[in-house]
Amino acid sequence: MGWSIPYIDPAKGGYREYVPDFVARLHGGKTHLVIEYKGQDTIDARIKKNETEDKWIPAVNASDDSACSGRWRYVFIDNAARIGTDLNEAITEGLK
Repeated sequence: MGWSIPYIDPAKGGYREYVPDFVARLHGGKTHLVIEYKGQDTIDARIKKNETEDKWIPAVNASDDSACSGRWRYVFIDNAARIGTDLNEAITEGLK
């Protein structure tokens, strides 16, 4: 898609970027899910999760840029048994 999510990585020092595993557009473009799946809960995964949830998602949702239109949500999945549950919860939240 040609974009990545910037974040500050205190463990490795400085500004970094990562590309999420999936981005889903739902409800006619009114909701976007940024989906990250990790088989292991690592420090690096937690840093990306926290930066994305606490900074990137709020910034995108507050933006008036037309490329950011709709509501953006972040879904972090670290338990394969919960994939369906976690995605359904995020989709349901996106409808509110």
